[in-house]
Amino acid sequence: MRIEIIGQKSMDRGMDFEKNIKAQLIKSLNAVGYEMRSVFIARVHELEAEIIGQRNIGLISSDFYNTALGGFDFNLESSHPNAKSLLINTAPDCTDYIEFHTDQGIKPLKLPATYHTKNQIGKIRSIFKEFELNYGIEFNYASLPHKLLAARSGLAKYGRNNVTYSDAFGSFQYLITFTIDIALEEDCWQEAKLMTACENCRKCIKACPTKALSEPRFTLDAEKCITYLNEYPGEFPKWVAKEWHNAIIGCTLCTESCPVNKPHINSGTRIESFDISESQLILSGSPFEQLPSSVQAKLNNCSLASSYQLLSRNIRALL
Repeated sequence: MRIEIIGQKSMDRGMDFEKNIKAQLIKSLNAVGYEMRSVFIARVHELEAEIIGQRNIGLISSDFYNTALGGFDFNLESSHPNAKSLLINTAPDCTDYIEFHTDQGIKPLKLPATYHTKNQIGKIRSIFKEFELNYGIEFNYASLPHKLLAARSGLAKYGRNNVTYSDAFGSFQYLITFTIDIALEEDCWQEAKLMTACENCRKCIKACPTKALSEPRFTLDAEKCITYLNEYPGEFPKWVAKEWHNAIIGCTLCTESCPVNKPHINSGTRIESFDISESQLILSGSPFEQLPSSVQAKLNNCSLASSYQLLSRNIRALL
């Protein structure tokens, strides 16, 4: 996509420049079906304080905080010293499937939304790259709690299942945050909100077999969540029934039961197929570096190379 030229790379960065850049960013992202909000860089400390506060009052366990949340970079002053604003972006996503040829036949296994990220990241980076080339603007990926930032920025709202929903995509969205080295006008900064559709609905609670969702709390009991259990290595707890597993990684039970998501659910697309010899290599847990280059390429295409160590265990649970 070609960016409409609104100025020169060397032009002074004043208020008009910032407004024009933001307008063009929104226009370029909207053109490929994406949405964006901007907030001031200092908001990162409020995100950190909120997460730490939830941990301190027991809404987030210390184990979950250390395992899943400890890798966030809240010290952007050091890691991205030129950053002045945060851009939280959302892109449409869907549940796809991957075929594995096994002794039991061909098994189409689900890969939920947010895991197959190659296309979304590529489109966003290509748009930002044009702005970098045309205006000398600096963008950098920010490792932050994207869901919380989306909710606080007004880009999304929480569901009772602790998943974020946008008006455009429901929960079938991919969230990603970048820093930018110009101070863009802040769209909105607010308390995270619960969708009104959740007030009298309990379908996600009923759909969750592990009871990770419960009333009256609107936070997730993460250690009971199938997604948490299959995103990290180790044996599955004995209390997890085999029939509860439903995806290669992650879980779709609460999101697929959600009435808000009904317009956004589709049959998905087959994004890859592994023949019987390739499937056997994966199921046997062969080291990634010893896999044929063609299999490595397929796993990269599925965005599963970084999760490869989990695949043998997770796929076996589905067979």
